[in-house]
Amino acid sequence: MLKVEVTYSGNLVDSYKFDQPVVTIGRSIENDLVLDVLGIRRHHCKVVSDVIFPVEGSVMVNGITVDAALSLKRGDNIQVEKFTLEVQEI
Repeated sequence: MLKVEVTYSGNLVDSYKFDQPVVTIGRSIENDLVLDVLGIRRHHCKVVSDVIFPVEGSVMVNGITVDAALSLKRGDNIQVEKFTLEVQEI
């Protein structure tokens, strides 16, 4: 299960909870978590169990650019453009 709190430019957007093993994130409505602003790729990244994978775009976790798979833990901050996804549960 993945639970994230999403902020945009420091302002709370919403909290989301996903029970499926794969969560896709991007601008396209085909994604589980849609972040619909310019600069975000249609299929930006995905989380599989507790591992984040960049797909078409760059992702930062805790201020470090992620170019390959990276394990996530509670409290990690995923930066996608001006969005921050704080991992509440993983």
